[in-house]
Amino acid sequence: HQPLYVTLHVMCKYKLWDELLAYPTIKIVKVKDRYLGAIRYIFMLLIFAYAVGYVVVYEKGYNNCEVPDGSIELSLRQPDGIIDPSTYNYCTQSSHTTISDPLPCVVVDENDVYNPVDQTNAMYIITRYSQTYQIKNPNCTRMGACEAPWINTNESRPQIYATGIEQFTIRFRCFFQARQFYMSTRNEYFSQSCAEMSGSLVDVDGNTLASYGNNGSDIISLQDILNAAGVELNAISDFPPNTVVNESNRHAGIVLFFGIDFNGVYDNAVRYTYSAVQ
Repeated sequence: HQPLYVTLHVMCKYKLWDELLAYPTIKIVKVKDRYLGAIRYIFMLLIFAYAVGYVVVYEKGYNNCEVPDGSIELSLRQPDGIIDPSTYNYCTQSSHTTISDPLPCVVVDENDVYNPVDQTNAMYIITRYSQTYQIKNPNCTRMGACEAPWINTNESRPQIYATGIEQFTIRFRCFFQARQFYMSTRNEYFSQSCAEMSGSLVDVDGNTLASYGNNGSDIISLQDILNAAGVELNAISDFPPNTVVNESNRHAGIVLFFGIDFNGVYDNAVRYTYSAVQ
């Protein structure tokens, strides 16, 4: 018998190349379980719906958006024609009052009921006010002692309503600019006035009440704004003082927030929407 000699080089010559040229791969395991499979596909469907339905379709995440800056000019105007207080059911001059707190009514114009206020972007329109007439107190002398230099006359009225205030109209002239887009492109699309656009007035449910635009300015009656907010002046106030029972909105006054929203995608015209809420 002769001994058998095997060298280590011969045994490992192919193993070395296998190690050098090896690469990683994934081992796939198929899980046969209806419950785990159902959970997996439900989560996949939810992720797909969020990415496509919400981010892409609803949020339009593929767009570069900017919140525009806007300005607005307001002016109030009384209605045309003769205003007769006896035809309004909240005036004591009428024989058919239906409001809980009727008062004498006076015919007024825009200068009587529109008062400037120390607040930006606010408009104060009077529905109820006091009317005071004064004369010089005859018991006072120019250089002598005096308790009240002026006294009220019999013509003064502590509380009266402004007649036909709902028929007054407001003229709106507005402008917007998406400044970042406009400064980078100088495209007039991103800087327009309402006279160049189309718009609408919607109520609290999103229903369109009127259409405006493309005519220089928009003229909207106070009644239309009240309708958009779902408010009636003759209705009982939702926030009366503790000492007052069944006070009407006309008597108590209301606060409305009137907004303008501008919307536009570059391949469509920019539109604006008026809305009002109490």
